[in-house]
Amino acid sequence: MLTREIAQAVVDAMRDDVGYSLNVMDHAGRIIASFDPTRIGSTHPGAIKVLESGEAVEVTADGPGVRRGINLPIVIGGERIGVVGITGDPDDVRPLARLVRTMVTLHIEREQTLHEESVERSRRVLLTERLATYTEAYPRLLIADAAEFGLVLTVPHVAVIVRGVPTATLSAVLGADPSVFSLLPAATGFLATDDDAAAPLLGRLIALGDDVRTAIGPSSLSVEESLRHAREASAAAAAIGLRRQIVAYREVDHLCAAATVEVPGRPRAIDALIQHPELLNTLRSLVRHDGNLAETAAELCIHRNTLTYRLDRITTLTGCDPHSVLGLLELVVDLVRAQTPIGAPQKGTPSR
Repeated sequence: MLTREIAQAVVDAMRDDVGYSLNVMDHAGRIIASFDPTRIGSTHPGAIKVLESGEAVEVTADGPGVRRGINLPIVIGGERIGVVGITGDPDDVRPLARLVRTMVTLHIEREQTLHEESVERSRRVLLTERLATYTEAYPRLLIADAAEFGLVLTVPHVAVIVRGVPTATLSAVLGADPSVFSLLPAATGFLATDDDAAAPLLGRLIALGDDVRTAIGPSSLSVEESLRHAREASAAAAAIGLRRQIVAYREVDHLCAAATVEVPGRPRAIDALIQHPELLNTLRSLVRHDGNLAETAAELCIHRNTLTYRLDRITTLTGCDPHSVLGLLELVVDLVRAQTPIGAPQKGTPSR
């Protein structure tokens, strides 16, 4: 279908390259694009003859609705989709007419390709945005739409969230791997059928730099569920200062679950440390080193006595002793609760 937008884009693109006025007519002979905007919408008798015969039609004198010139069919895929007319004395424009027709045809094919690609991109964006938030059992139409993009929703997938990689770089990396499904722009990540399928791409991503962080959601028939948990894992890892480049939800699911539990009337202990970044940094370092004081002091480049002072200070401010298992656990859960988008599981998600 030759649309008015595509035809006008072609005419505008050729305005500076052709010394004669151009018209483009649709499959019904109506002028849909022209150097002369006053002619748009009118029916061109010469174009109708061209569409009927499939041959070029020359107009030697101006008349009602026509001007001198040559009109030729636009044929794409073996089908006459319209007509291009070049205005002028036929003897003058005849050597140029077929070249113009070829140029117009190439321009139309290019514009149609760009339009189709734009439509496909828009459809993909809508699909990924819908999957990222859809919490019910998938209807057949949604399954069919996903299948057109190579995504089979009837089998489980794992969602992977990526941080520390520019979107353009991530898009390029994902675009080169047909085994995964990009979630851009709905989410900065991708889908894979399982951890093994995701592993090669994860390897390429973390090789981009030490700042790259990835989090893997659980296997699920629900993209929303796996993506939600991948985001929770990513946020939880950042909250407690984990420096591993790959974190799976199953490694921090207990923290994520604990962070959803609110005790009525209990203040959040970690709030007392918000104004003390060095104490927060100390707490995260202690967690990273599994409570090992020597390794924590070494990482922070402080004396052991200074570390002890900081931990005592944390106890005084929060009422939780990081030297004890329960005290440290409470602080860790509060860290996760304070900095992660964790919420109650959604109802109606497809079963695993």
